[in-house]
Amino acid sequence: MEVKLYLQMLRRSWWIIVITTLATVIAALVVSYMTPPTYQATSRFIVSPSPSLITGGSNLLSSLSTLDKRSIVTTYAEIMNSQRIFTETTGLLQLNNVDLSKYSYRAVALPEANIIEFSVTGPDRQVVYTLANAIGQHAVEYVHSLYQVYDLSVLDAASPPSVPGVIQAKPSTLCISTIMAKLLISMAAPSMASGNRTG
Repeated sequence: MEVKLYLQMLRRSWWIIVITTLATVIAALVVSYMTPPTYQATSRFIVSPSPSLITGGSNLLSSLSTLDKRSIVTTYAEIMNSQRIFTETTGLLQLNNVDLSKYSYRAVALPEANIIEFSVTGPDRQVVYTLANAIGQHAVEYVHSLYQVYDLSVLDAASPPSVPGVIQAKPSTLCISTIMAKLLISMAAPSMASGNRTG
């Protein structure tokens, strides 16, 4: 009996589902159209014992053991993430006409590997490509000036991104869609109730 009631309600209110779905899709399309594209460039770096330790015997074994503890790799990743490296690099590049607040960067130490992945995202493909390589290179030079035991070197340089990354719907879009759906349901509720009583 309840199944028949639900089916009757669904037949009477099918247009609500259609309108709500269309409203959500249209809102998402509008936001996607109005949102500027976001590009991402990624470079990779490897942490390894300095070549001067290769003939060191016990020193080499000790340095490899320390690398297994992940502290060195994590430290180098945080150096890449530092505001100092970013500020110094952008100053050297003289990006005076670029709104750097629209760009973000992140260095991540990959699990179970002595590899650091460094990514830059922003609205200009050439700028993200330049920043990904320049910040990484500046971090390499900074590390070499501080540490003599472990080297940080480029494994894979960043390439210019050809297409924008995936644009995620903003929370505001989801809120608007939810409000519209609730409004439509509240407007249709009286007709649904009266239809059920007459049925």
